[in-house]
Amino acid sequence: MKHNTFCSILIQLIFTVRLGSSANSKPLLSSPIGPYQFLVKQAFNCNPTQDNKIQHNYYVSRRANSTVLLGNTTIDVLFDDTFFLEMNMALKDSYGKWKENVFMHTTPNACSSIKKLIGNAANAFMHGFGLKNLNCPIPPVNT
Repeated sequence: MKHNTFCSILIQLIFTVRLGSSANSKPLLSSPIGPYQFLVKQAFNCNPTQDNKIQHNYYVSRRANSTVLLGNTTIDVLFDDTFFLEMNMALKDSYGKWKENVFMHTTPNACSSIKKLIGNAANAFMHGFGLKNLNCPIPPVNT
């Protein structure tokens, strides 16, 4: 059965992108998305009232000199490679207006693709969700 309900990144993050070429930045060396740092300003759900099979509920918490993205994810279906991954990000320009579709990424095999996209951080990420098995498919889980 083909799942096409994995809508455009169920969470939209408002962020500033900074190139990783400055002396104090630490680029994502194992990630194919490039040497970028995301400075999260705001997080909100795209469709919080829909009965999506994968629900994200995240918020931004500012503590001391850092900003932390906190929340939970509920997966009501087996998350495997029958899903596709679609990311669509916007960027706020210097005039305060949003430029849509600044970064667009679509790929089949969502489970495997996410693990490749995250790179070496995939193991820590999966353990953070309380998963013992790091292979695809990922069983339904509430974190």
